[in-house]
Amino acid sequence: MGLDFIRADATRFEQKRDKSKILELDVEDLLSRGKPDAFVPLFRCQLTDETAGLAAGQPALGRVQSESQFNIIRSNKIIGVMLAEDSQELTRLMKVNHGYDGVISLIVEHLPGFDGIFQVKAKKPFKRRD
Repeated sequence: MGLDFIRADATRFEQKRDKSKILELDVEDLLSRGKPDAFVPLFRCQLTDETAGLAAGQPALGRVQSESQFNIIRSNKIIGVMLAEDSQELTRLMKVNHGYDGVISLIVEHLPGFDGIFQVKAKKPFKRRD
């Protein structure tokens, strides 16, 4: 009997929400306002200078010799060459995104193993893939 009396006289709880929060959540897609993905591919290179002393995170420079040959330069010395298929892809991405100057800043991502292959990535992310 006591609970029935309280239920009859009590006012129902009504949740109060901030109007801006309702408008924020009332969208078609919550991810539509997100930033576009940055495309940062890795490129494989063949080490040609064993005395280069590479470390992960070190800066390097990529210089185009032809569509299928990129020289990797560090401290004014050529330390490696990019593999042909990767250099073609990097050349294409440079033309589409940054403009084609023939030089790009790179960062050493993975150190060379027994085969002498190391990986680099562009310092600036690519905005477009096509």
